[in-house]
Amino acid sequence: MVWVKNKTKSAPESEQAVVAIGEDLQKKAAQSEDQLKTTGLNHWIRLRDDWIFWKDDTNQNMTKLISDQHFYKIKKDLLAKGKLFEDTSFPLEQAMGNLGNFKNQRITWRRPHEICSDGMKPQFLVGDSTRLNVKGLQRGRYWLVAAMISLALNPVQLKKIAPEDQSFDYGEYAGIFRIRLWQYGQWQNVIFDDRVPTLLNSDEITYAHSQKKEVFWSVLLEKAYAKLHWSYDALNGGNESEAMEDFTGGLTIIHDPKAHRKLFKIADTSFKRSCLMTCNIKSAQDGSGDQTKFNLYRHHAYSITNFSRIASNTIPVVRIRNPGGTTRSGMELIVTIHQNGKI
Repeated sequence: MVWVKNKTKSAPESEQAVVAIGEDLQKKAAQSEDQLKTTGLNHWIRLRDDWIFWKDDTNQNMTKLISDQHFYKIKKDLLAKGKLFEDTSFPLEQAMGNLGNFKNQRITWRRPHEICSDGMKPQFLVGDSTRLNVKGLQRGRYWLVAAMISLALNPVQLKKIAPEDQSFDYGEYAGIFRIRLWQYGQWQNVIFDDRVPTLLNSDEITYAHSQKKEVFWSVLLEKAYAKLHWSYDALNGGNESEAMEDFTGGLTIIHDPKAHRKLFKIADTSFKRSCLMTCNIKSAQDGSGDQTKFNLYRHHAYSITNFSRIASNTIPVVRIRNPGGTTRSGMELIVTIHQNGKI
């Protein structure tokens, strides 16, 4: 892949008019909501007043617009040969980047059936793929897990991006999966194998996983998202609004509680319409620490999982889910919204 930049106001006609600026533009381009022009395998993406050139290179790791028919053909060929898919375009060395929080530990690929034990059978999607089944291990990745928890509350949308015609059942399983993610104004099929990073001397999955060890939709969704961004390490410190856009193809709206007297009504109505919702706490102006007196953390993404009113319908409350909670009481909290916008 080649990333280049042109200072002109319009898309240039050729590659000669541009200056290389490096792969750091990939993340900026992924966040763009402006204009995309496509001619053949060459793409121009507008970021403010500049045009970014993306040249498709099949020898590099980049998500392609692979049709469902092509996916089924690959899977059919693998089943006929009795082989499991290995995604050579996303090797372990690239996937782990600089290893992030795992620099001093050895990581290896494992497939779900190698992780499950005690007779457990791996499953992709199950009927109770609810908010409580998704958990994060690293605080820098809670933004993505918070978005996945919100996604789990919308089973229709979840099955749209993680098609349920995929399984680990005999005769159907070939080690290949696909996740649909919204990028550059269109849905893309991310094709990948089901090997996920685990600690070498245990079966512990290093990143997001399900509370139920045998359920793997969140694990595989994270891998697809990591492939889209070139590595797992690239997912550190992101924004949940970006992930929700990639999961839905929609646009996110950010509300300040103090700016909307009717925010609870707006949010409750949106939630009932299956909108994905998260929240976070701003930095304290007095310089106090990250942890509040209610054991909530600033700069920490939380999923909104329900709205209600208590005390004869007079007090609005919001149920939020902590992506890093280790117990049910630590996972979900009930918070009250006062008229002044404070929680």
